[in-house]
Amino acid sequence: MRYKTVYKMYSFICTLCLVLFLLSQFIYMYLNIDDMDEIMAVFYLAGPFIVNICKMLAVYRKFDEIKILMKKLNNTVFQPKCKQHLNIALNLKKFHKRFFYVCLYLGLQTYLLFYLCFFLNEDMVIPTQGWFPFDYTRSPYFEIVYIFQNAVVLFNTVNIVNIDTFCVGLMMQIGMQCDYLCTTLNNLKLFRVINGNLTQVDKQDVVKEDDASFSRLMLENLIICIQHHRDFKRIANEVESLQRVGVFILFCGGGVIICSGLFQLSTASIGSMKSIMLVSYIISMLTDQFVYCGFGNEVIEKSSNIFRCAYNTPWIECDIKFKKILLQFMTLTKDPIRIRVGGILVVSNAVFVSVSKSSYSIFTLLKKVQE
Repeated sequence: MRYKTVYKMYSFICTLCLVLFLLSQFIYMYLNIDDMDEIMAVFYLAGPFIVNICKMLAVYRKFDEIKILMKKLNNTVFQPKCKQHLNIALNLKKFHKRFFYVCLYLGLQTYLLFYLCFFLNEDMVIPTQGWFPFDYTRSPYFEIVYIFQNAVVLFNTVNIVNIDTFCVGLMMQIGMQCDYLCTTLNNLKLFRVINGNLTQVDKQDVVKEDDASFSRLMLENLIICIQHHRDFKRIANEVESLQRVGVFILFCGGGVIICSGLFQLSTASIGSMKSIMLVSYIISMLTDQFVYCGFGNEVIEKSSNIFRCAYNTPWIECDIKFKKILLQFMTLTKDPIRIRVGGILVVSNAVFVSVSKSSYSIFTLLKKVQE
């Protein structure tokens, strides 16, 4: 908290720059309301800014809830309890790191192509059209506008990458907890409840199935598993609450954003720097949509496995009480965990397909109107 004042000033300056950038875009689109080409030329860049600001505000508005959520994830119930759990966690950590760098590479690649596309132009052209209360074609106004627009685009690119990888990382945590629970249920005999937590025991300490205490110990293990499932379902509900508004706006605006990129690509010369930049831009926008849908679909699949793994517990050798509680647990896990946004859409691959189809449909409609 030592640099809290500096951080507030930095946040204020960055937010002010974003607002000024978008304001110039909106005024320009209003002044050219009858020209579809000009509107699309501006909106393909303004669209991601609008969506990102909405996502950013949605996350910052729940910042205190996020801090509480991070503390909950450090509780013992969510920590690895055996070597297999630890391997799952380490693999996920490596994957998330690679995933972050891939997203950062896509974002910076698009930004660099965007920068070079206009830097190599012989004419004095700014990266994107906008309204300014001065003649920006004259020096030094041109240089100021050029640096301002590139700085804002770079900030927005890095911001999108950080917000998306953080939100998706929370969804990965839910999937990891599902993997933990599935591993525990598949090897329920290898665990023992110690101080209220499951702990893996050595093979020589594993209770045999014909032992009188076997059913009681398995029931204790199962109850801890049920509590674990209940706890990370609550975490899933909190993650859903964090993403309810921002991701819903992303899905709603994603079709128009991708459509505007396709529209710009259709007007660019094949093989030109601008066409290469637009291809990279469209891939980045599709990736932005897909990461949420892909990992949301993964949560559905991994939580569906819990029902099947529950059947792998040694229920045949256990008493009737264990079987009744297991049946209730299996009934509870029959419906997988789904992350919903906007109270309507389930974050899954089906939503990504719908957004892609709607983008192409809007694009073909605009081309027909243009003709």
